[in-house]
Amino acid sequence: MSATLAFLAAIFGDMDRGTLFVAGGRREGDRIPRWHDTPYDLGRVTPGKIAVDILRRGQWEEVFVSCAIFAGEKRIESQAVTFTAAYADFDGVPLPESLPMRTVTIESSPEHFHCFWRFHKPQGQNVAVDINRRIAYFAGADKSGADATQVLRPPDVRNWKYPDVSTRLVEVTDRRYDPQDFAWLPPVAHVAPATINLTGDADGLAAWRAVYPYLTAKMRAIAMGDARAYRGDESAADHAFMCALCGAGLTPDEASAAFLVTPRGENLGNRKGEDRVGYLVQLSVRKAVAHVGTVVQA
Repeated sequence: MSATLAFLAAIFGDMDRGTLFVAGGRREGDRIPRWHDTPYDLGRVTPGKIAVDILRRGQWEEVFVSCAIFAGEKRIESQAVTFTAAYADFDGVPLPESLPMRTVTIESSPEHFHCFWRFHKPQGQNVAVDINRRIAYFAGADKSGADATQVLRPPDVRNWKYPDVSTRLVEVTDRRYDPQDFAWLPPVAHVAPATINLTGDADGLAAWRAVYPYLTAKMRAIAMGDARAYRGDESAADHAFMCALCGAGLTPDEASAAFLVTPRGENLGNRKGEDRVGYLVQLSVRKAVAHVGTVVQA
């Protein structure tokens, strides 16, 4: 049995419904400009077939596997319905001995590990993501890797960030856990997006001023049109920025208006024309709302 198949069997092997995603794309320098997701219906496709496809794709592009099982053919938060394992991305930090023993450990690059703890029974999104957050904050893992749409590298594929590095299956076991096994980990408060009162804001200026303090430095740089912040991938940058606006509490109309008063939005309008930019902004908003899942109504 290949290491890739052993990993899939250990984490997803007895699931016979839902959609698992294999994601990735060709790397160009430090980015993947054309990222694409391939859905696999677990009711029709065996782990063996998925493993073969992963190994084939890994010969020429970066390959990742979704950590959740989805209810449709879009890898978005609102469709992430089944979690067979908790997971964490240990990005250059030691693996803590105090955590429960891992079901699967994958070395994604030297001293970087992707870890999974298989559940006895599949869990819903709220339970699984809460455990992921607890693990990440307690053990110093990547906090952004706790979300429901997370993808991680499978074993036995090339890591194209480096000249000659492949992912490696460190361990695979039959260990399984209940949510109660992680209850001792300190809880992590999930801060809800801020509710912003923007009644009557027609030009977007009030929305932009209100949301600015909640944005990260990278999102601010994108808004200012700094190409270094999005490394040339403008579509991905626009999507991330719109998710930040919606996640900070703006309604879709307010997010559109706030975007268009930024240098990035103004530049897009100058290049595309008013009609076209309106369409693109609304499309970005719809995608962001679908990704964020819910939008706080002002």
